[in-house]
Formats: sequence, C-alpha cells, structure tokens
Amino acid sequence: MVSIGGTLDESKEHSPFSAEEIWRAALGQLQIQTTRTTFETWLRPTEGISYQNNQLIVEVPTAWFVEWLERRMYQSIEKAITKVLGVDTSVQFQVKMGSILSNPTGSSLNTVEHSVEIPKVPNQSPTISFNPRYIFNSFVVGTSNRLAFSASQAVVESPGNM
Repeated sequence: MVSIGGTLDESKEHSPFSAEEIWRAALGQLQIQTTRTTFETWLRPTEGISYQNNQLIVEVPTAWFVEWLERRMYQSIEKAITKVLGVDTSVQFQVKMGSILSNPTGSSLNTVEHSVEIPKVPNQSPTISFNPRYIFNSFVVGTSNRLAFSASQAVVESPGNM
C-alpha cells in the first residue's frame, strides 16, 4: 500500500507500484500543498499512465492543462513524485488520446474532426429594440453600481474608443 505521507522506498528504475498508484500518492502530497480549487481544477482530472526510467507520464485532458501545469506547478509536482518514490523522478504530461485540441507547440494530437453546419442568415439590417424603460434618465445610481453606470455612459458617448 502507498501511504500519502511516506515514500514507496524503491530506488530502482522500475517501481513495483503502478504509475496510477505513484500518481495517486503524489496527488495526496499536492492536495496538502495547493488550494482546493487548484487541486480540483488542475490535478484531480489527471491520471498517471506510465512509469519507466525514473519518468512518470501523466495524462491530462487538454493541451491547456499541459501548459498550465508546466508553467505553474511543474517543480511542485516533481518534488511530490520524488518524495513519494524516494528517488529523483521527472514528470511528462501527455494529452489524453482522442482529445480535440492540439498541444501547445501547435502540432496536432489525435484530432477528431467535427463539423458543425452553421445556418446562413440572409443579409438584413439588424433591428435593435430597446425597452424604453431602460434609459440613463430613469436609472437609479447607487454606491454599488456607480462604476457600471459611468462605464456605460462612457461607452455611449464614444463607442468603440474604449
């Protein structure tokens, strides 16, 4: 069994524990170190899929996850994995197979083509209908909406220049 606080005590290149077990133990370490929101958003949807030659491959949902985790959490993740295994270990993120998105370098990763037919709308001049009750003269300005009121007036006075 893998304990969250301990290490897996294995210094060989191949661990008797699966990548999934190693990653779960590292997630236990990371859960203590990060905010709940960060953990739930960026770490929980990930999965350890391979561990070989002191490198753990972690599968993530999208290329955005790869970029975000590498920029903001890479060192913390490596430290957690190293602490769990008791040996220096690197981590590599891999976008989950079947993802629609491409990786941050721009090359496509197992893309699935989806086509959406957008109905054509005949050229018509747009008709804008405003409710006559919603005008600046009848708007009640208070302390909670003063900024919104001022911003709205500025947009009306010089549209497209903000």
